[in-house]
Amino acid sequence: MVRTKTPQPNPVQVETIQLGVWKVLLAKNAVNSLDFSKQWNSLTSSFPFLKRLIVDMYTLDPWLSVLYLLSRMWWGMESAVSLYLSSHLLKTIEAGLREGKPNPSAILNALLTQVVVVIASVTVRWTM
Repeated sequence: MVRTKTPQPNPVQVETIQLGVWKVLLAKNAVNSLDFSKQWNSLTSSFPFLKRLIVDMYTLDPWLSVLYLLSRMWWGMESAVSLYLSSHLLKTIEAGLREGKPNPSAILNALLTQVVVVIASVTVRWTM
């Protein structure tokens, strides 16, 4: 007895786009958004492609790849660092007011640190 499998309609459709000299193939599938097992399988099956993309990018220019990662990390921490430095500056001013004799060197140090970080943030944001 020979069993034949009836062909199932392929839910994946391939769309071809020509971008200059590059031919880009996009896979479009009709995955039910509530079917988490299919989404999980799709996610886990894409890890080798993501790894290959990262390795290819690093191979093309290691220095630029590391610089990009560092700039993205700074972008994520920028607001927290700015908030910490603002708090430090205000605490320094508050301590000087509480004691009745402000410490100008500590206030200037906190202010200059804040200015340097703001300049660095603007520079990183401008180059991204």
